[in-house]
Amino acid sequence: MLAPRARFIRLCLCALVAVAATGALAAPAPAAVPPDFYSVSVNTIFNPDGTLKPNGDAQLAALQATGVTAARMDASYAAVQPLGTGPGFPPSFVVLDRIATALASHGLRWEPTLGYAPLWDRPDPSTDKTPPSNPAAFAAYGAAVVARYGPSGSFWAANPGLPVLPMELIEVWNEPNLPAYWRPAPDAARYARLYLATRTAIHAVAPGVKVVTGGLSPYEKPVNFLARMKRDQPQLMGNLDGVGFHPYAAGAPGVIAQVAALRTGLNRLGGRAVSIAVTEVGWPLPNRSPTRNFALPDRTRGGATGLMADAMGSGNCNVSGMTLFNWTSAMSNPVEQEDWFGIERPDLTPTRSVGAYSGAVRRNQTPGSVATCGGRGSARLALGLRLKAKQAKKRRCATATVTYRGLPLNHVRVAMQANRRTIHPLTGHRGIARLCFRGKPRISARAAVGDWARSAKRTV
Repeated sequence: MLAPRARFIRLCLCALVAVAATGALAAPAPAAVPPDFYSVSVNTIFNPDGTLKPNGDAQLAALQATGVTAARMDASYAAVQPLGTGPGFPPSFVVLDRIATALASHGLRWEPTLGYAPLWDRPDPSTDKTPPSNPAAFAAYGAAVVARYGPSGSFWAANPGLPVLPMELIEVWNEPNLPAYWRPAPDAARYARLYLATRTAIHAVAPGVKVVTGGLSPYEKPVNFLARMKRDQPQLMGNLDGVGFHPYAAGAPGVIAQVAALRTGLNRLGGRAVSIAVTEVGWPLPNRSPTRNFALPDRTRGGATGLMADAMGSGNCNVSGMTLFNWTSAMSNPVEQEDWFGIERPDLTPTRSVGAYSGAVRRNQTPGSVATCGGRGSARLALGLRLKAKQAKKRRCATATVTYRGLPLNHVRVAMQANRRTIHPLTGHRGIARLCFRGKPRISARAAVGDWARSAKRTV
């Protein structure tokens, strides 16, 4: 999660278009997204001791009903090794067992984030968001977590009544390219060594578990951070299971643009086959925080969520999965933006994003069928946007309302043409773009997001 945070288909067959494809912007795509492609962050449902908060069980049941089968949740280093490591300090799984039990009971596979530094392993005792002093101890903790909850893990043998849902994806730290999570300042070389040590230790226990980098923030040049990691560890790209990424942006088009930019950067670094794991992304509802301009009204957030999720699953950027931030939040403090990211309200009433995300989860997405990362030479589908155009009574002005599956979309560029001029306004928070021309011309409009989403042309 960003810490000062400015956060946040079914395919339409009638929108078949021929768009370019390069042969090799990303690795060959599978026939369909894996079952756990879509997940949701659930940290806010649990107490620090791993017990569920009031109505937490009901919240998990509501999440399960959406069809989501995976959940992102911290697996605290301090909870596993509170006092130290080595002889005399065996790992404690009391807290994590509670979390694993609650998630498995609701058919949710745990996708843990490893972190942060316990008091005994901090160079800076004032914060746990500081790199651990002992990378080997951190790596051993990661391996212990996987030995307990991964494939053939001891937890599953000890709990035969639970569905066996071993960990398959592990995230090493969170936003290590932000000072808020790697104090006093990000250090790509140090993080690269921590990541590789942890990956090696985990693969020694469970070779098939995917170990990805902590989700990188888009606000601090993630490609440059990866380049510095590679400079310190030249073998990095051949030993990188995936890059975690948090592509927060003002709307769905911006999110996909962030992913495409990271894909391009990875390719240039020699990581063409390295997948991108979107481990956090979303938008808050309207609030009065200093970064409130990032918030979206409920219906517009639902539209953005649906378009983003469909594009992630059907795109050709080699995205291995996405996690929506987050399932529920307090929605109580008007000046705390963190309180407004939840898609399920505390009273268990859903926002529009629940239905939009659930719809994407249940559609049979085909990776590589939509050219979110460009491409030449093969037919592609475009996700179908709907544009409704309306001309004002005086005929000089027109409005264009853009929706996706019945919900408005913000930050979509609309080509509006009249008098041999074409202007490209963006839709606002209500999904509406407005433009005026001289005279009383016929005005045509069409919405498009790159080559991967578009509407039919309308004229008024």
